[in-house]
Order: sequence, then C-alpha cells, then structure tokens
Amino acid sequence: MVQNKEEDGSMIVNGVRWIAMSRDLLKRWGGRYDYGDTVWVYHPHKALCGWWVVRDTMNKRWKRRVDFLVVGGMKLPGKSNGVLISKRRIV
Repeated sequence: MVQNKEEDGSMIVNGVRWIAMSRDLLKRWGGRYDYGDTVWVYHPHKALCGWWVVRDTMNKRWKRRVDFLVVGGMKLPGKSNGVLISKRRIV
C-alpha cells in the first residue's frame, strides 16, 4: 500500500483520488464546487476519468484549471483540453 503525507497531515492511500481546483471553480470564490465534493471527471487520458474528491486550491493566478494528485511514477500529459467536470457521472 502506497502512502504519502500531505502538508496538512492527511495521508493519501491507494484508491483515494484528490484534485486541486482553481479558485474560480470553488464556492468560496463564487464557483460551483466546494471542498469535499466528489466530482466526475471526463479526461482524454483514460486513467484520469472517474470520481475525484476536491481537496485543495491552486494558486490564484490559475483560472478554469484542475490539478490531479497522482501516485508517483504515473506518466500524464502536462496540459489537456477537453476535460469535463460534473457532480454527476458523464457517460
């Protein structure tokens, strides 16, 4: 079982999928999502499709962005277009 310790003391274990969102997407700054929300992500890279938990905030310079927290060694594209996020599953 892989475990990583976050700065706030949270432990990440296999199977937990967290994302950070730009401030414009979070309720605290007028967006539609809140910390702890589970959201469905459709991503062109199939390994990133599925349910993710909103856990963190990105730097204020970013707009309309999501950052995926993934297990070390996983190769992903640096920047992607065509990513959809919803509170309901996207088929």
